[in-house]
Amino acid sequence: MKTMTSTLLAALAAMTCSAVPAPSSLKGAEIELDYTHAEFSTEVLEGSHSGWVSYVEALQNVRGSAVAFRVSSCPVKPTRRLLPLSDGGEGGIYTYTCRGGDIGEIDVDMPRALKAHAVRSITLTFDSPTTAEAEEAIYCGLFIGSVRHIRAKIRPAGQVDVSRLSQLRSGIEARAYGRPLERHYQRRLLTLLHLIEKGAAVNVTGDDTGGASALHLACELSEVELVQWLVDHGADVEQRTKSGASVDDCVCGANAAAIRAILRKARQNK
Repeated sequence: MKTMTSTLLAALAAMTCSAVPAPSSLKGAEIELDYTHAEFSTEVLEGSHSGWVSYVEALQNVRGSAVAFRVSSCPVKPTRRLLPLSDGGEGGIYTYTCRGGDIGEIDVDMPRALKAHAVRSITLTFDSPTTAEAEEAIYCGLFIGSVRHIRAKIRPAGQVDVSRLSQLRSGIEARAYGRPLERHYQRRLLTLLHLIEKGAAVNVTGDDTGGASALHLACELSEVELVQWLVDHGADVEQRTKSGASVDDCVCGANAAAIRAILRKARQNK
């Protein structure tokens, strides 16, 4: 019994030591939430059932508040990215507040969710400066449900997410663009993305790009996810090519409206 007690105390001490103070600010940081081992509450939407279901069960749209995570505005995905955060009090979609000790809280304002005002509140318990255990609650007028045992990774401001960039580059590399000019832009863009992956600045321009940056070319090809990534990582939305073309001059294609919204927001946040 004494040995067991000692073991438990040692384990508790290790858990206590693993906690670190929550950062006072996460301005510009990017958060990735991993739901693959999370559990979803089921006691709200159907009062006859209570308890928790796994990520796999939630995907199958089982009973209770797991239903809340199947609607288009609150989807269940293996991982979810929160774009760079503002400081608490600055407003915007994502805000962070240090609650003291190892606890921080992110509020995600979703005005269009569920066709009503909805908010996700994510509580982070930090076990290192870049990792945390997270719990999430969703409110839409009334409380809807909660998720626990989410793993969170925190990518500080200015740190380039090369793995994500590699995924985006691979997608563009595999894309079959129809027009010769698009294929020409594709080759130029891939050259610049390779340079950025190797450590070049996001605003780098190649010898054969006419002064066009990766952001110019991503706008030309209507690659909205890449545009968002570049802007999040400091791409200059005011940069011009050698011929004087602005980033806005290059926006076209099916995602033009979404890209213009990203550029507009980037300028507002400067």
